[in-house]
Amino acid sequence: MKKIQIYLLPVILFLIGIINNSIGQINKTITLNNLVIRKVAPVPTFPNPQFTDTMVTICPHDTISVSKIKYDYPTFSVSGVKGETYTVNKYTIGTNVPISVVPPYFVNTDVAPGLLNNGINFTIPDITDSLYIYTYLEIQPAADQAPNGHHIIKIGISPIPAAPIVSINPTPNPVIAPGKPVTLQITNVDPTVDYIWYTNKFNPTQVATGSQFNINSATADTNFYVIAQQKTGNKCASLFTNVFIPVRGALFIPNVFTPNGNDPANRKFQVRGEVIDEGTMLIYNQWGALIFQTRNIANGWDGKVNGQMQPSGVYTYIITGNYFNNQRFTAKGAITLIN
Repeated sequence: MKKIQIYLLPVILFLIGIINNSIGQINKTITLNNLVIRKVAPVPTFPNPQFTDTMVTICPHDTISVSKIKYDYPTFSVSGVKGETYTVNKYTIGTNVPISVVPPYFVNTDVAPGLLNNGINFTIPDITDSLYIYTYLEIQPAADQAPNGHHIIKIGISPIPAAPIVSINPTPNPVIAPGKPVTLQITNVDPTVDYIWYTNKFNPTQVATGSQFNINSATADTNFYVIAQQKTGNKCASLFTNVFIPVRGALFIPNVFTPNGNDPANRKFQVRGEVIDEGTMLIYNQWGALIFQTRNIANGWDGKVNGQMQPSGVYTYIITGNYFNNQRFTAKGAITLIN
């Protein structure tokens, strides 16, 4: 029986696609085209096969897609081919335990000659370990003897960059006021990678690149996601780093005011906050009766009802409104009037 060797004439396509996995990387599908099986041997043994037909290095969680792996038909059987059986297994490098990728797949070319040497396609998704991919081809000739075929692809895994560490300026302690600028800065900068910023983890929309991302006006709670991607080679990406920017208004509501006092800033009951857009103030007396209301909460209450100063005491308030980012707020409490 003659032996054969597989020679690889590859076309490798890197198809970048976004997939949803638990790690949250941006992963690729690497397509191998034009794999050609030719004659010569020996029969490989694992975990250390005697030959490798092609070597590919990928990023963790990438996918390998093999398209139309075929054999050199005229050199296999001069009398014709009645059938082809393909089997594909993968081996984690360092082991001799086969894991089935394509179970024995028989093509009856005697019944359907048009299927002769159409080859097979297969895909191995989400690869995390270095592998051998072993394709075994058995030819059923019409009359003469035909050798079997062996094809080995060696898959190596490239290391990924470190996940970015991000600082926020100003630090959201506890929050950032609406309309204010924000700067996101990578603190563990690596000159061998590019930093790419996105607004969504599972269906990313790129919004910026670089180790610094400037946001001119933060108007609402926002999540940004950033990866480090190798500039050369396989361009493997790091894990996503999630940066949450909480945007809230800061309200100042006093608990006492003195309409006849010496401090002009404390002569009215006013709500202060540079991020307030609009609101309503309701004032109730000690018996729960509504005595004052206004839609100008910045102007506040001067302690009077119908022009008459109210007596010293504790009043209650309900204040509702919007921040500039359209987020609602409600505040309830007590205010002491001192004449």
